[in-house]
Amino acid sequence: MGWDEQRFARFRDAVVAHARGQRPGYGHPHVLMPYDEREELAAIKAARELPAYLREQGLSARCEPIAQRVAEVLQRFATRSLPGGEEYDRLEHDLSGPVGVASLLASSLARTHDGSPPAVLILARLGALYPFAHVSATLEALYAAGLTSTLAVLYPGSADGLRLSFLGLVEPTGGYRGEIVT
Repeated sequence: MGWDEQRFARFRDAVVAHARGQRPGYGHPHVLMPYDEREELAAIKAARELPAYLREQGLSARCEPIAQRVAEVLQRFATRSLPGGEEYDRLEHDLSGPVGVASLLASSLARTHDGSPPAVLILARLGALYPFAHVSATLEALYAAGLTSTLAVLYPGSADGLRLSFLGLVEPTGGYRGEIVT
């Protein structure tokens, strides 16, 4: 299939418009771009280049690789066996609960150079959430935590209208309150 540069350009434009308050969104300032998970390397490259583009547009931006944040949460389980269901439940809670990935991202935002969150937070490498947490739950947790930044989400999966299928492994679900660029 290949990386779709035209769709990515529409995604960038939508992110800029949301960050400037020119688009109302669907309740949350999130912009999601589904992409074929086989194009992960192209998505990583695009995510790394996006902050510079957004700065050229006069917006502050920060890219957060979710895989790194998930690895930080998983470190506490690295040397421990997971003998029973309770340990797996705890791991799922750590990743998707209020002290999981969303909390780590909020802490990361607090460490920006001037102490304020960027206008745009770019979320990439979301495949690391599977099978522990849902992207929609993570986005909702970030919003509930009070993050007002526009979220630019590179989503490894496919779209069927307003329903997304994560990594082609999960049945399409709704629950995304942002703009989906297809």
